[in-house]
Amino acid sequence: MLFFPPDPIAQLIKVAVGVGKSREAREQIKQILSSLPPGTCLVITTPTHNLNDEHLERLVALLKDVGADVAVYRGRNAWDPARPGKKMCDFASEAADLSAAGGEPEQLCSREIKDNLVCCKFYGLCGYRKQFDFTPQVWITPHALLTKKRPTCIPEVAALIVDEDPLSTFLEGFDKNHPVRVSMDESRQVRQVPVKQGGKNIDIEKTAYLESARAALCRALSGVEGIITTKSLIDAGLTAKIATDTHRAIWKTKKRVTVSPDMPTEERKKLIKEAEIHNQPIQRLSRFLKLIGETLYNERDLLPGCRVERGIKVKNGPQYDAVRLRWRESLHNDWKAPTMILSATAKPELLKYIWPKLELVADENPVFKHTKVRQILWSAAQNKLKNQNHIHNLKRYIETRAFEYRGQGAEIEGRKVDVLVVTQKGAEKSLNALTLSENVDTAHYNAVQGIDRWGGVACIIIIGRTMPPPEEVELMAEVLTGAVVDRHGAEFPGGWYPRKITGIRQKGAGENGHPTQTEYHPDEITEALRWSICEAELIQAIGR
Repeated sequence: MLFFPPDPIAQLIKVAVGVGKSREAREQIKQILSSLPPGTCLVITTPTHNLNDEHLERLVALLKDVGADVAVYRGRNAWDPARPGKKMCDFASEAADLSAAGGEPEQLCSREIKDNLVCCKFYGLCGYRKQFDFTPQVWITPHALLTKKRPTCIPEVAALIVDEDPLSTFLEGFDKNHPVRVSMDESRQVRQVPVKQGGKNIDIEKTAYLESARAALCRALSGVEGIITTKSLIDAGLTAKIATDTHRAIWKTKKRVTVSPDMPTEERKKLIKEAEIHNQPIQRLSRFLKLIGETLYNERDLLPGCRVERGIKVKNGPQYDAVRLRWRESLHNDWKAPTMILSATAKPELLKYIWPKLELVADENPVFKHTKVRQILWSAAQNKLKNQNHIHNLKRYIETRAFEYRGQGAEIEGRKVDVLVVTQKGAEKSLNALTLSENVDTAHYNAVQGIDRWGGVACIIIIGRTMPPPEEVELMAEVLTGAVVDRHGAEFPGGWYPRKITGIRQKGAGENGHPTQTEYHPDEITEALRWSICEAELIQAIGR
């Protein structure tokens, strides 16, 4: 029986993959709903829309006899299940650009102009807008919402079920394809603070204050490469109050962007682009100052996760210097409710940085005696998975297994699936381009947690793994804990993880298992993060 601890305590139930945690939770939701206070709801949050849809399908059938409604909250860019091939918002891309430029995406939906309500031409069809008319007792949402204000269509949360490990949601700035950087030129730029945001009258006092803080920041960063110490910030004259006040002041220098649904598309896009060019550097610098303020207030030794990078190369442009930002988001107050976390692989020592009063109430890992594992020793490094010869070799192996297990799997969405292949996203795309047998399904890492649809397949093939470099995981540990870890990846022999002897659990290998070498990190928190990214994802894939 699920027990929801009082706010702000959260409880973690760790039970091995594939034994029915989510199914049991759904069964007990039926009993929980009758005790919810009026005007509140129960929320289930998961890492992917696929898992959300799986919960929705099974909960609708389960709760039908008690008259309870269930709905999935989908963002503008999600696919609309009621309109195949369409996004929830027909202007999803433009809404994302408007939000990135510091505007309000709701302006694209409807806006009152001179006492007349002007609406988007798709207003009556819009899946995103329609969900604001729903009043279910159970909402299902993505993990990504946990750091954001609750959408207005979701009432007060009486109980929260977090399905699968949500930790990655709270670590920001780690996307290597979209790094968040504040260039030194942006930090040097002189800005005038208006009395009112978007106004023309200048607040002389706040502008002088901002200029003084900006000059202090430039002094603090002068000559720094890599780690930014709080000593350098304090020596330059920065304090927690100055940084926080400056963060708020610089926010007022943003340019207002006002659009409406009836505005010509090209004119609207031009306004958004102009606002983006002006506002995005301000948003980044404001974030940087906020992080400085929090760091100085908490008396940290360094600015966690942030690094000064020199000589950054730009395609078809000059090199530049910048500060790379990485940070930890907090659980938004709107989601602070009695919480139950269900995950086979979550690490309580990591989640305690998000839920400080987290309690581990179950940790079970049963042995699956009837599972047969075959390991093929072959380097599945990312560069090899980009090689077409290796992809063709993998296809031949997959086809052999598909022939061996034909007819032994299960029917999934109208077709027989005997073999599931899980690999990295790029390799999955390459394999699908070669057209695999019709009884083979594919998936990629970071998109399989909790999914039960493959429970009846006869064979699963796991190719490669996700293993970030040591320095990247050390930065995650630094952001999570606010302190530098004990060891640095650059000091490891060859710049990679050291190895130790561990055991693989198998028949006849005794209590310690079959001895083998494995990578590890000497720092406890960094090792927990590395394991969560690598081994945990393999366990999730195998458990499907």
